[in-house]
Amino acid sequence: MEARGRPRISYHESTFTRLKYASRAAGIWTVEIVDDSASVGEYSSLALDANGTPHISYYDNSFNRLKYAVYDTLSSTWDVQIVDESTSVGKFTSLALDASGHPFISYHDDLNGDLKVASNTGGGWVIETVGTAGNTGLYTSIALDASGNPRVSYSHVGTSSTGGLWFAAFDGTWTVEEVPLSNRTGSTSLVLDESGNPYIAYYDDLSDNLNLAKRTGGTWTVESIETTGNVGQYPSLALDLLGNPVISYLDRNGFDLKYAAYDGMTWNIETVDATDNVGHYTSLHVDSVGNIGISYLNATDRDLKFAFVPTTVVIPALSPGAKGLLVSLLFGLGCRRLGENSKRAGR
Repeated sequence: MEARGRPRISYHESTFTRLKYASRAAGIWTVEIVDDSASVGEYSSLALDANGTPHISYYDNSFNRLKYAVYDTLSSTWDVQIVDESTSVGKFTSLALDASGHPFISYHDDLNGDLKVASNTGGGWVIETVGTAGNTGLYTSIALDASGNPRVSYSHVGTSSTGGLWFAAFDGTWTVEEVPLSNRTGSTSLVLDESGNPYIAYYDDLSDNLNLAKRTGGTWTVESIETTGNVGQYPSLALDLLGNPVISYLDRNGFDLKYAAYDGMTWNIETVDATDNVGHYTSLHVDSVGNIGISYLNATDRDLKFAFVPTTVVIPALSPGAKGLLVSLLFGLGCRRLGENSKRAGR
């Protein structure tokens, strides 16, 4: 069969409160424990390096700290590291890797209400406090530009005049700015186009809408994508092979998983999964040939699900009992195409 992407998912299993990692090849899911310490794995974020090696950032709830795991291919074990063990740090992690596989992690300092970024380019972990304006740095999402410079979207708690969606960029020094017209902001998801322009899908907590913010030529524009009822929580954004944005998200009106795709002229919206209470913690990825997968939580039975055209399935290896909370999805390269009955993806 034609080589296609292989889905890979990091997630918190709440039954035993540990971090787990799932991958699929040739129609078979393989699940392994990454960190079985007590109360770890929430707010996980997954990235693959150029060799397909998985890296995961996540929150250690027992000690309120930020942790990071990378798979060691020589020993076939996970190397688990403590990144930041300051008091009450590590929620809302987001992980990106540069071209050399060096990790950059954005996350929230809960004690001080700050946005922080940790990086390790070979000399140990370097931790920076980026945003300090009140209770900021929630729902972070990080991406690196072509030069390896980090950009971060995040939410600031406050009124519509002082809070909203914020964007931080490093170009020798950090600059932060509030995105105009963003109102109060919940979850955010950031990607950069080929020119380095930021796109941010986010939940408008004031109007309960799914919005998309984009900056080109130094000017921000904000667009409401869906505004019927309460929609847009847990958005996950990617660009398709034509550079058009695609977004997965929760529709709280029916507690459905939904998907919005821009075709260059209009937004096309469809319901992916309407069975039970689904669509929480979505994570969307576009593979190298344009296949779109979404991992997500079924909150009714607390199973982790994966959606892929044309149908949807509960991952057998993760059910029952496994709890797919705050998960992150990616496709590895050079693996078999998902079969017709292997179902559609979500976070």
